[in-house]
Amino acid sequence: MSGKRLVVAVVSDLHCGSTVGLHPPEETPLDDGGAYTPSKAQGWLWSHWLAYWKRVREVAKWAELHVILNGDAVDGDHHGTTQIVSRHPGTQIEILKMCWLPVLEATRIKSLAVVRGTEVHVGPNGSAEESFARWIAGRGITVPRDPATKTHSQWHFKGDYGGVVVDATHHGRM
Repeated sequence: MSGKRLVVAVVSDLHCGSTVGLHPPEETPLDDGGAYTPSKAQGWLWSHWLAYWKRVREVAKWAELHVILNGDAVDGDHHGTTQIVSRHPGTQIEILKMCWLPVLEATRIKSLAVVRGTEVHVGPNGSAEESFARWIAGRGITVPRDPATKTHSQWHFKGDYGGVVVDATHHGRM
């Protein structure tokens, strides 16, 4: 193991775009001219999201910070659910980006690995998470690419963090 101090923060199952998933405090504009206002429960989730990242910043103050987003970043339009902000995938991805903006602004992330979740949530071939991973890469953060396909997101991520190998996949129901 190298002498460099590393911190690996892992988050999963944000389900942005769900009316019971992670959502920033701001309203989300909808295609019909209306807006979605997050619930009290989503306010609670948001405060804990920010508290988690505050703690990560404290722990990683003098360390190299790596992050793994381990699937189901958005909720998608699945199983006839009525608990989604919008059926529009772009709207759900925008909510996801809005959730990450304060994290990116306040944290020095060296790399962010994006593991694809279940297709019922994140679209065919993990399209929502691939879109998010490309957005992250466009912001200058290293996004480990799939060795075989060269995509920005991966079904199965293996990363070596200073000699500690992390093996991450997102599993739905078996």
